[in-house]
Amino acid sequence: MTMNYKTLKLVVKNILFPGNRLSQKAISAGIWLGISRISNRALFFIRTILLARLLSPQEFGLFGIALIILSTLQTFSQPGTGEALIQKKEDITSYLNVAWTIKVIRGFLLAIILLILNPFLARFFHEPRTITLLYIISLSLIIGGLGNQGVLYFIKDLQFHKQFIYETISTLIDFIVSLILAFTIRNALALAYGYLAGILALSITSYFLHPYRPHFVVDLAKIKELSRFGRWVWSYTVLGFLLTQGVGFFIAKVLGTTILGLYQMALKLTGVVTTELAAVFGSIGFPLYSKLQKDIYKLREGYSKLLKINCLIITPISFLLLITSKQITFIMLGEKWKELPNLINLLSFCGLFMSISTINNTMLKSVGKPDLTSKIQSFKLLLLAISIFPISIHWGIYGVATLTLSIELIGLPLEFLLLGRKLNVGFFFYAKILLMPILSSFFMFVGLIIINYFFVLNINKTISLLIICIVGILQYFAYSLFFDKMFNYGLINFFNKQSIKRLLNILPS
Repeated sequence: MTMNYKTLKLVVKNILFPGNRLSQKAISAGIWLGISRISNRALFFIRTILLARLLSPQEFGLFGIALIILSTLQTFSQPGTGEALIQKKEDITSYLNVAWTIKVIRGFLLAIILLILNPFLARFFHEPRTITLLYIISLSLIIGGLGNQGVLYFIKDLQFHKQFIYETISTLIDFIVSLILAFTIRNALALAYGYLAGILALSITSYFLHPYRPHFVVDLAKIKELSRFGRWVWSYTVLGFLLTQGVGFFIAKVLGTTILGLYQMALKLTGVVTTELAAVFGSIGFPLYSKLQKDIYKLREGYSKLLKINCLIITPISFLLLITSKQITFIMLGEKWKELPNLINLLSFCGLFMSISTINNTMLKSVGKPDLTSKIQSFKLLLLAISIFPISIHWGIYGVATLTLSIELIGLPLEFLLLGRKLNVGFFFYAKILLMPILSSFFMFVGLIIINYFFVLNINKTISLLIICIVGILQYFAYSLFFDKMFNYGLINFFNKQSIKRLLNILPS
């Protein structure tokens, strides 16, 4: 039965302007957040490709050093008040002024610290050009700290249509400024000024989109209350930063800025879809699970669906990256990035593992267990600290990339074990979710190797890439339908008309 105009209009209305039902809000949030992340990442991806043709890997590496320093200061001073306010079930209005005060003070202090350390950091990395970059970026700390704290309601109340506007304007400004300057000055300053312009746009936009107007308030009791949850968020954030940006810091110091530029570009290309999709699920899941934290059955059901969708989409992408890395590099970036395909191959599954980990950690934070995520991150960081130097000495950047991938893989069983105890699920719960997309993707990969060898080996790289992607998607879809029946995965149920209508509140639950 086809959907008539009246029903279609009701569907669109419920999606774009949901009622009070939590499932409606979750769907609407997912669609708006998906639109936001896709459009923002598309702009960022196009920006990266265009700038990569204008700037060398060394210029990207130089700006990468500045961002690592900035991220280090921001991460180690992260109070976690935002996550604490989102996780709170009661009204947070009385806490906003306190949170904004903390944010403003933090921004000014970090800017002063960065200005003081600037010359020493330039000598440490043997890159005097970072001094100018850090002067520019230090302004972003002050400007960002002055932003309107009321935008937290966009996430807490699942109002991601406002979050979409909030983020898109900033990304667009960054895109325009960076690109214009890259055509004229042809160095890393274009990236720095673009970043600063984006932060300025973010702060200004926040006051147009939310009516809350902050004022300076110091309330020690509220600060102490927020810090109880925030300290574990801080711990998790710091450890996660050391696992990711810490690797970049090590590469910049030991292997050089050019290698850092290659490594960061490989992470961007392998994570352009994978990490962004996980970020969508994480952004929706945190406030949603926080509202359901006392209902284990609904938590388990929601977690299962998010993990299934995540793996269904990201697993085949990881396999496709293995077979198309050379075409992607040649078509999008050009010859000066010719060493990139090997790194892409090594990191192709890193996005998949990180996306699963993001969903797991979001669930643990939502149910008030951020300490467990911190403990897992501590274990992973210990492995990294012990191994990274000897591995880099013997195998260089390829050894570091393999180590990064291995540590992410090692952490997943620990997350499954701890989360399984909380949700009362075991090995077969995870095996059923993971097995089908892995098998479908593997058979797709084998089929593409055969097709690539016999049919498209000598074809133009752009046409070859299109053929591989189209044939791969068709193969994956066919294998998925086959294994769906074999394992009773529930893939067909995702597209069941009655289920969708009930979820949108068109029909009675």
